[in-house]
Amino acid sequence: MKSLDTNRESLSSGYIGKVEVEYSVDGAPALPRDDRASIHHIPNSRVLQTSAKMKPGRNEFFYVVKRTECSLVC
Repeated sequence: MKSLDTNRESLSSGYIGKVEVEYSVDGAPALPRDDRASIHHIPNSRVLQTSAKMKPGRNEFFYVVKRTECSLVC
């Protein structure tokens, strides 16, 4: 059985609210990956467009504080 993908959502420090990820958008960039997850750098507009296809998986949310990620789950 194939394991589910992990999506890491990076948010501006202190942001509270909704974000939107639009998948399979022609001409949009692919999602970067690290050794274990797809990285979603959510822009200030709160709408991320990517050419990547949506995959089922687990979401991890992080605040970016001075270029360092801080997990929202401690």
